[in-house]
Amino acid sequence: MEPVQNNTASNREMNIYANNLFEYVVCISEYQPERWKKLLSHTDCLYERNLLNKIKEIDFSSLPNVFKTTLRFELKRKKEWWEKYGEKNRDIFIKDYSATIAIIPNTNDISEYIYTFSTAPIASKFDEKIPEMQTALNEIYQAFGIEGIIELSKAKDVNIYSIANQSALFFLSNDKKLIELLNKVLSNDVPTGFVDILVRQISFKYGYTWLNDIDFESFNKDKIEKMLLEIYPSIEFWKWLDEKKHSKEYWKNISTVFLRSQDEYDFAYAKLLEEENYTPLLSLFIQKGAPFKVKNEEKINTLLKIKDVPSNIFYISSIIDDLKKNPEIPIETLAFFDIKFINFIEKDNGEKGVPSTLKKYLQDNPMFFVELINILFKPDDKDRRDNVSDNDLKEMIKYLYKPLSKTFLFTSAEQMLPWINAVFDKLSEIGKIIGGEIMIGNILSNAPEDPEDGVWPIKYVREYIENQASETVIQQILCEKSSWSAGGAVGEPCQELIEIGKKYGTDADILEINYPKISNMLKTLERRFINMGKRFGDL
Repeated sequence: MEPVQNNTASNREMNIYANNLFEYVVCISEYQPERWKKLLSHTDCLYERNLLNKIKEIDFSSLPNVFKTTLRFELKRKKEWWEKYGEKNRDIFIKDYSATIAIIPNTNDISEYIYTFSTAPIASKFDEKIPEMQTALNEIYQAFGIEGIIELSKAKDVNIYSIANQSALFFLSNDKKLIELLNKVLSNDVPTGFVDILVRQISFKYGYTWLNDIDFESFNKDKIEKMLLEIYPSIEFWKWLDEKKHSKEYWKNISTVFLRSQDEYDFAYAKLLEEENYTPLLSLFIQKGAPFKVKNEEKINTLLKIKDVPSNIFYISSIIDDLKKNPEIPIETLAFFDIKFINFIEKDNGEKGVPSTLKKYLQDNPMFFVELINILFKPDDKDRRDNVSDNDLKEMIKYLYKPLSKTFLFTSAEQMLPWINAVFDKLSEIGKIIGGEIMIGNILSNAPEDPEDGVWPIKYVREYIENQASETVIQQILCEKSSWSAGGAVGEPCQELIEIGKKYGTDADILEINYPKISNMLKTLERRFINMGKRFGDL
């Protein structure tokens, strides 16, 4: 019998294999920066010492600077990790990393300072790194001048905020150097945000007067306009903008305004309104605990002018809600805003029909309803719909048709009958009876069921339809009542439609004697819904 072969590798054999694999990986990495970067990132403490020893054996004299700086960067990261998170052998590894970093020759260029301003320092809190960053900036300035700082800002993996912020602090006691830095930054293609941060810091310290030392004509206009938006705001600065002819673009493009007084608000309000920059203006209207007061007239005036609705819908809805709480605001004004913004606010609120204020205004003012009909419809001897022109008001009212068609306006026979009679009397004078019949039909289709017998429609609407409604009104009611948003596709069961149809049939039988006309309407609805149910289902 042959002895059983043991295929399990010994610890010694495993170590030999691992070491050989390690040597192979180091070999194929050659001196490519990114490969060594990955090596340092993925080497655990078992081979960390071996890798550090390999680095100590490298002849750096003929290697490119990018390899040296990349290696030094990653070694510093690893050292910082050990300082922050290391446990077993922590002090040994920190010492070993420090020694390894020390043997890498200095490249004497800006890249030596990249780690100090890196995007992701491992250990240190930001404020703990400030002294190191200030020292680095001093060394850069002494060796390379302001151009060195600008070059650093363009380097890969640097935190642009840190460079700009610390550069401002570095020169903060020397306004001439600050202006020199800013002038050179403006004339160079520096990363986005550098100018913004730098200008913000300068304006906190010096206000805006230093702008007089900037040669505006030498720089790109867009850069200048963007820079001005970062200046700490004040009335004095805004007047300076007027004087220097920069006011228009400033107020047109500013996105947020922080105000500290009523005077600042009054100034900003006039400018933002003039330039039709509504978003920051509307945001001022809803500020809680603001150090200024906003007049209702200013809110109303702004809402009357505004056209860019979607981007401001939250502000607009909030402002209108506040206005509606004030009994001094005329209802016709509030009704107008309901019309103007109905295509947005109605959807935003998730409600069917017209907003409550507009509904109340329509209930109390049948002639206003006539005005809407007059705008929405052409005369009876013309095409029935779309009498809307390019006029702003008419364009707004065009969007009112659908929500108005989903609204029931009447609370009783005493309120409904005089209202409808007044409407048709006036529409007869202007020759737009058909448009009125269509809209009245739409409105009556939304009548509720009667609370006593549970049959549609409520009794006072039954009386009107049965005894007074024209054929156009009846057909429009049937059209609206027949509308249905099917929940499924053709071929899928839709028993719900069948049940709706059966309910209409039952109600038709109840009303057959006293309301034959309405009974026939309900039978028509019965047939339509049952047919729809069969069409949309396998029945």
